[in-house]
Amino acid sequence: MSFYGIAGSGYNRFDRKEGLVCIFRWGFPGKNRRIFLRFFLKDIQSVRIEVKEGLYARRVLYMGIRGGEAIPLTPTDENLTSREIEQKAAELAYFLRVPIETMQTRTTFYWIKEEITRAISVSLMIYILTWTSISSAYPVFAQQGYENPREATGRIVCANCHLANKPVDIEVPQAVLPNTIFEAVVRIPYDKQVKQVLANGKKGGLNVGAVLILPEGFELAPADRISPEIKEKIGNLSFQSYRPNQKNIIVIGPVPGQKYTEITFPILSPDPANKKDVYFLKYPIYVGGNRGRGQIYPDGSKSNNTVYNATGAGIVSKILRKEKGGYEISITDPSDGRQVLDIIPPGPELLVSEGESIKFDQPLTSNPNVGGFGQGEVEIVLQDPLRIQVLLVFFASVILAQIFLVLKKKQFEKVQLAEMNF
Repeated sequence: MSFYGIAGSGYNRFDRKEGLVCIFRWGFPGKNRRIFLRFFLKDIQSVRIEVKEGLYARRVLYMGIRGGEAIPLTPTDENLTSREIEQKAAELAYFLRVPIETMQTRTTFYWIKEEITRAISVSLMIYILTWTSISSAYPVFAQQGYENPREATGRIVCANCHLANKPVDIEVPQAVLPNTIFEAVVRIPYDKQVKQVLANGKKGGLNVGAVLILPEGFELAPADRISPEIKEKIGNLSFQSYRPNQKNIIVIGPVPGQKYTEITFPILSPDPANKKDVYFLKYPIYVGGNRGRGQIYPDGSKSNNTVYNATGAGIVSKILRKEKGGYEISITDPSDGRQVLDIIPPGPELLVSEGESIKFDQPLTSNPNVGGFGQGEVEIVLQDPLRIQVLLVFFASVILAQIFLVLKKKQFEKVQLAEMNF
């Protein structure tokens, strides 16, 4: 049994009966001569598709020889599609009874491109973590770490990183009609005179952020349906959904707290006629509002916006002030000489001095946090227009009935007066 196939500019013959593989073909580009190769069938180890990535991706079909180098079956300049080369490899592998392998080769250009991309990503992350205007609140942390921002206990997950408790207020209409735009106003009050510790240890302004958890079916209003009055209240704020498939959960932030302590969310109410899972009922709305940076990062490590406690008891034997800010505090236990090293990042103010005796878990620094997180809840009624119409008709009928009763009473009084005079 033999197998014939065209590979690039050459003609190949694979003879299973004779146990031979003969490759008779033209040379690769730049070689004006023919090449005749012959192998034993038993020495063929695999058929390999190699993808060479670079400025232009190329796919080359190789035949792996046991104890030797792989033999290319297609020229490197032949532009075969992925489907074409996979079909060639499948036919050949089936005939030879050998597996198909895939290898990816990265060229120097691809490596340079990848390194540049990595460098830009690292620079962007450093920029995000250190710049003042976005170092105060990170709704993206919650989006990455939690499928739902509200836990089964009712607590919003932002409280896991923002430990201080601060007030937040929300104002919505008592009832709304279906398919209408209404405002949900979230207020995040704080003293605008205070400054917080930034990631680099310096002082800066507070940013704010909020998450609004609406009932199923409610969502952010489309831009073309928002009135000019509401647009003026919104300003330059940009809202986003917590997840692409969770349009009823809206997050915003961080935004400058000096300008946005009051945030107006434009909301579109659902229409039960178009959505099966929506009914004319009373629904809860949950809100979480934050001002300032958190105390704990999502990985569990502390930020520099919290108090640092001693990890051991004893005498403060040495305090080393680091060049870029922060401290290294050595605590020695007098009983056994064991030494503990506590590292304080730049930002918190030191409360202890060398030679001072301290206890385990005693605060070594002040608590620089001036922000905090709060959450609230309010109810809204999705009102059926028919109910209002029926109510109005009822009120009208009552008023008319009262009028007719009064007129009838006046008529009756006139009749009585006429009978008395008669």
